[in-house]
Amino acid sequence: MNAAAVARYVGTQIKMRRRVAGLTRSQLAHASGVPINVVKLMEAGQIALSWSDLARVARALGCEVDMLFEGDAGDAAPFPSLH
Repeated sequence: MNAAAVARYVGTQIKMRRRVAGLTRSQLAHASGVPINVVKLMEAGQIALSWSDLARVARALGCEVDMLFEGDAGDAAPFPSLH
């Protein structure tokens, strides 16, 4: 899997988790300290976040970073388990 595909997958996971948490992009940006324009690009899979930004976003979403690389129940996760 190439870097662009990883960025799209992780962006989709972040967007899904943000919606489940009932957060707007603005709220996620504020809670994580990541600028809203970066949140928007990240969710669209147009940029990849640094590890530190991924950690801050995951914390704001109430999950661990590795969870952003895993599929939902029933989905085929594109990455081996990080556990």
